[in-house]
Amino acid sequence: MTATLSAPTDSTPSDATPSDATSTHAPLSGSRDMSDAPPAAGNALDTRYSDGDYLEANPTFHVERAAFKTDHILRMCRKHQLAPSSLVDVGCGAGEVTRLLAEAFPAANPVHGFELSPQGIAMCREREAAVGERLQFFHDRVDNPPPEGPRHEGRYDLLVSCDVFEHVEDPFAFLRSLLPVARDYLFHIPLDMTAQMVVRGGAMRRVRNKLGHLHYFSKETALALLEDCGYEVVDDAYTPAALHGPRNLRQRLAKLPRQLASAVAPDLSVRLFGGYSMLAYVRPVTS
Repeated sequence: MTATLSAPTDSTPSDATPSDATSTHAPLSGSRDMSDAPPAAGNALDTRYSDGDYLEANPTFHVERAAFKTDHILRMCRKHQLAPSSLVDVGCGAGEVTRLLAEAFPAANPVHGFELSPQGIAMCREREAAVGERLQFFHDRVDNPPPEGPRHEGRYDLLVSCDVFEHVEDPFAFLRSLLPVARDYLFHIPLDMTAQMVVRGGAMRRVRNKLGHLHYFSKETALALLEDCGYEVVDDAYTPAALHGPRNLRQRLAKLPRQLASAVAPDLSVRLFGGYSMLAYVRPVTS
């Protein structure tokens, strides 16, 4: 999730909402109206994704970042020769990454997206026709099969989730709930925990208030979380979100130290200056 901040930050925009938080949402589906269901105790922040506040602050739902994220996903897929015959996008936001992946993998059938924000799912519906019947979006949790039965038999070949679990109250429960869903997983994760963000204390508050990030990760803590939840890390790569797209003058100037430092010591640059996310390729640990 994203918003334009008054100064450059380490946070990276995301185009998804916390759509499968097992501990923070009542189950939703296209065939059931859960709009009157009360939120779980202590989950007032979650209402921004259902009451329109998030859309008002971010009217594009960050579709302008979708091509950037998809490009890095496809690079990882090419590197590891992943050619999924079925694919699911969990917390798909406006569905633009899902659509682009469906076009990139024409043999993938089905391609499913799951999203709990009613405003997000409305944008997703606009994208279904562009690809055809094999692309479908669901206003539901991926682990919540409807009464008529599961939407996909067995595991999906690939699960993608872009900038989602930092929004979820209990990311441990969320990530463990996804273990039975797919064979291969690609998680795109904002790396907010950097020296710059700690020094600029107000930036963390803005990330929380504007972007809805409840947890702040470094590369090391994000990978440790995935491992703790039962995933084996196969590969990971930085995605330079802060260097992507049009920026104002202050942000363009802030790019210079990032670019110079990343050319010499990329890990140190990310820890100090931020502005990066990480794409992690993981698989469930098998005994």
